[in-house]
Amino acid sequence: MISQNNSICSDLLVTDDFLQIKQKIKFLDTHPILPLIVFADIDNNIYLYDIIQKNPIRFFNIRSFFTEQMALKDIKFFCINDKKFINNYELTEIKKVKGIQFNSRNNIIILTFEKTIIFYSFITQNIIKMITPNEMEQKLPVKCEVFNYAYLLILNNEGNLILWDLIDWVLVKTINKNLFGKAISNFYVAADSNEERFTLLSTVGGNLFSVDFLKKEPIKKNLEEDNRVIFRISKLDLNII
Repeated sequence: MISQNNSICSDLLVTDDFLQIKQKIKFLDTHPILPLIVFADIDNNIYLYDIIQKNPIRFFNIRSFFTEQMALKDIKFFCINDKKFINNYELTEIKKVKGIQFNSRNNIIILTFEKTIIFYSFITQNIIKMITPNEMEQKLPVKCEVFNYAYLLILNNEGNLILWDLIDWVLVKTINKNLFGKAISNFYVAADSNEERFTLLSTVGGNLFSVDFLKKEPIKKNLEEDNRVIFRISKLDLNII
């Protein structure tokens, strides 16, 4: 239950628009460039919604991909802003990309299911690529997120992180949970003011780490021991009782 202090926030809340959905929404993401949001409800219906036109432009159910029952674990847009790297690629190098081509990445939705990861084009309405358990060392995916133009991070069901090469479309390495003492429970890819990406991950032991995955051996930093940490959110901070 949230304390009465939250009534102060509700007085300041302004609703710009309202979209009514029949079922509860499980997952949602916003496109970083286009005025689009994608979300999935508890019945595994997936909607692509145009914020400006205020209309759904795509609708489908995950049963269109599988004959067997398959639980959806996460949903993300592929698109990232890596023009300074991609523009430096020569035409001959672009032709060697075995993964998803740069010019179609803005149109891709990443659907993480309990057994596989699907890269779906909402323009062609087709599956462009897939990553199966056979390609992930027989482990099951829980969540994935694009790190940059070249790499994808995948959290598996054993609490390890997989670094996937988006150019050559192969597994690069697995970052073992033992490096952090406990299984990894979640992670987040962010960017600073210079558009340099960094990754934060949490463990089931309650620790928060900043990790550089592009080193030969991942460099980790426990943020609880870092003097540069500005704040730490707790239940008390959120007035939750």
